[in-house]
Amino acid sequence: MMENASTLERPIRAYFTKEDEMNSNHHADDKNLRISAEEFKARLEAGEPATVLDARNREPWQSSPVKVKGARRWTGQVDPAWPKERLTVVY
Repeated sequence: MMENASTLERPIRAYFTKEDEMNSNHHADDKNLRISAEEFKARLEAGEPATVLDARNREPWQSSPVKVKGARRWTGQVDPAWPKERLTVVY
């Protein structure tokens, strides 16, 4: 079963956000956590580097013929090697 978006979002947000901002109730920038497929495609075509993470569970991921080219399967652990200054998309 696919995890809900908030469960997936928290570790990613924690990696890219200062801890004091994580603990606040202010989420004015939540709109910046979403990107449309069209905007993502345009940014890639413009040459912007991106880290793409596939958050599906192992079985659906393995059995699916549809995967974003270059995407890595995200297992729920944040990799400290992910560049913070780079666009990161989790789907």
